[in-house]
Amino acid sequence: MLNFVAAGLASYVALYLLRNPESQNPETRPVGAGYLLHQFGVFGGAPVSLALPLALVVAIVVWVFLWRTVLGFELRAVGQSESAARAAGIDTGRIRIIAMALAGGLAGLVGVGEVLGNAGKFKVGFSPEYGFIGIAVALLGRNQPVGVVAAALLFGALHKGATALDLETERVTQELALVLQALILLSVSADGLWDWMRRREVKVEALKGCSMK
Repeated sequence: MLNFVAAGLASYVALYLLRNPESQNPETRPVGAGYLLHQFGVFGGAPVSLALPLALVVAIVVWVFLWRTVLGFELRAVGQSESAARAAGIDTGRIRIIAMALAGGLAGLVGVGEVLGNAGKFKVGFSPEYGFIGIAVALLGRNQPVGVVAAALLFGALHKGATALDLETERVTQELALVLQALILLSVSADGLWDWMRRREVKVEALKGCSMK
């Protein structure tokens, strides 16, 4: 629920405190040239900046934090079973607040590539549901930093490819990317269902064997 509070505060700052007086669009003044991220010209004109290697570095840092520090272990313990973590003496309330703060900070870095790399200013409503796409990417990557990087590249390729096909063909629209993403997520989510069905079949076969004896 705090997402809406943060979005409202960002809109207030953009519209009233840092508004661009030379534009009718809801956006801030341009960011100084010294603060903009360097653009790479080797990707065929694609808007790729230093935000890409920054994201890879953040993924490595998150992996080290989660699997090589005590606080990271506590975060994973609370995430897997809050009651078990509480029984082990972990302050689950404190860990919950830390997790929310860290996740919010990492999510805020998503806007770095657009604000400091492409647009050079903050525009109200610039994000086309990046946050919800991030949830899907995390689910597909099984909350593993390496998996998240691979899933992000896959979703990005699907989104860009479908957009290009929408412009170049008559029968394919950019919504195809959403359909493919949904099918992928359903397949990944059904993994637990298949495991449950296999365990159920094993139990049924075991019961049949016992009854025959």
